[in-house]
Amino acid sequence: MNRSTELVPASAEYLARIYGLGWGLGALRELVLIPRIGRLAATAAEATVMVGAISLAARHATRRLGDRPPLSSRIALGALAFAGFVPLELLGVRLRRIGLRDYLNSFATPAGAISAAAFAWFALAPAASGNCSSHADG
Repeated sequence: MNRSTELVPASAEYLARIYGLGWGLGALRELVLIPRIGRLAATAAEATVMVGAISLAARHATRRLGDRPPLSSRIALGALAFAGFVPLELLGVRLRRIGLRDYLNSFATPAGAISAAAFAWFALAPAASGNCSSHADG
């Protein structure tokens, strides 16, 4: 298997899975959880699910690169997916009519710090998924 030809499709699939889940959970957080339990608890609940999903999706994506892909390939996968994530996130910010300054300032709050940590995990999880075999289940 040629790792370089699988890198873009693997990172695109990883991005699509996680961004799609995040979009759905974000709506649930905003419309259902925040009014009931508050922003911090709602963000923590969403992040818990997202971190688990990111971990699983990262393992799946790295398996597309072959058996025991090198660290450089796993880093590239996460970097490519994150490079796709940033403009999608900024588009979502614009569609929600949130100013860029307000969006960036939100990361200075406890809930924003949780979100930033989940975003960082999204970028780093493929590298951390390490020496997973394409035949391993867990």
